[in-house]
Amino acid sequence: MIASRFRALSSACAIAVLCAVFVSSARSQTETKPGSATVEGTVCGPQNRPLSKATLTLESEAKAPPIVTQTDSEGHYRFSGLSEGTYTLHAKLSGYRDTTNDSVIAASGHVTSVVLLLEPAVASASGNRAPSSFEYSDEPQFTVAGVTDPTSFGGHGSDAVLRTKEALAKDTAALNRTSPDRAEVHALLADSFENERRFVEAAREYERAAALDPSEPNLFAWGAELLLHRAYLPASEVFEKGHRLFPKSARVLVGLGVASYSRGSLEQGVRQLIEACDLDPSDPHPYLFLGKIQDVEKSERPEVLERFKRFVGLQPQNALAYYYYAVGLAKVRGSSESSDEVQNLLLKSITLDPHLGDAYLHLGILYSERKDFPKALSAYQKAIQDTPLPAEAHFRLAQVYRRMAKSEEARREVELFDEVSKKKGEEAERDRREMGQFVYTLRGQSAPASTPQ
Repeated sequence: MIASRFRALSSACAIAVLCAVFVSSARSQTETKPGSATVEGTVCGPQNRPLSKATLTLESEAKAPPIVTQTDSEGHYRFSGLSEGTYTLHAKLSGYRDTTNDSVIAASGHVTSVVLLLEPAVASASGNRAPSSFEYSDEPQFTVAGVTDPTSFGGHGSDAVLRTKEALAKDTAALNRTSPDRAEVHALLADSFENERRFVEAAREYERAAALDPSEPNLFAWGAELLLHRAYLPASEVFEKGHRLFPKSARVLVGLGVASYSRGSLEQGVRQLIEACDLDPSDPHPYLFLGKIQDVEKSERPEVLERFKRFVGLQPQNALAYYYYAVGLAKVRGSSESSDEVQNLLLKSITLDPHLGDAYLHLGILYSERKDFPKALSAYQKAIQDTPLPAEAHFRLAQVYRRMAKSEEARREVELFDEVSKKKGEEAERDRREMGQFVYTLRGQSAPASTPQ
């Protein structure tokens, strides 16, 4: 089933909650009140360089007044004395693109560490060169066209949007090249290097194959390789060229949309993914990529919701179609009537896939909002059972236990939240360092028949 196949691609990258919790830092700038929560971390730019005087704004889901601070000379920031809950963290600095993490979980008596990466607002000169002139370095933290691999960032697994970018990049690679062409020697050599995790060599060979024969498979393979290594600007250029030559290729548009989103152009990325959905409405992949972005964004657009409604109609046996439509509907509407519809959609997705942990998690959130704590407890327990590293489910289950006056059970869930969050961060780092283990699910599918225009 395509739903379960797609979900397997991103099992290592949960996108509902992505905050690593660590012991209090020795750099603590203020004393934390007993039982209160702390959020701290570092803001970095290219080359892992700490950024001072960046403005951080922390907003609570509880609609409390936002809190504002700035990073110090070492790029560090700290918010202490916080109430337990979920927060949105914004970072901005003149000359850089703003970034947001809307899934920061603050737990009582704990420190949540979040590292944020700001990209320059203006593309470097290398971004204006033709794709054939991209540069590579064999250094461990290699730079591709001015974009540095940030895997050495401490606590980097805590950034929800970053993990989503990485998951989307890996899933884009899953749409990789299909059939050999006249540049097959370079293309096959690139595949070999990729399997051996020799990524710089693989990127060079994909580029050479595309230079010899700018076919849809070759251009897509090259763009996907750049995307995997977070070289978002050159990946965008390659996918843009592919889209000009092969405007009917939905997967090239998917790659372009993911690259745009990863560069911070949310509106453009969503628009390109919507266009990919409309190219071939029966193809599930563009909807699934759109759904991944939806999971970490705070609001939903009506035009996106329309596509998920269509997705349900076209694929009534796809559990993820119902799940993504339910999540989008919950963000757009707030009435009790729509709440019932969201519940029915989530229950339908679970009927089709009884192990869809994310659907149980959202059911638990729905029941908690209704103060139906027994049902919420049951849903969160199922989410824990059916989700790899279910940090958010443990956290929300602890909240339910507190409301039910079960303090010991709540304490245990917070401890499990700590353990799982740490494992989640460690797994994300391992996953980033082993990028060669990709699943090429569409290998063997024929490329689009459209000719260059």
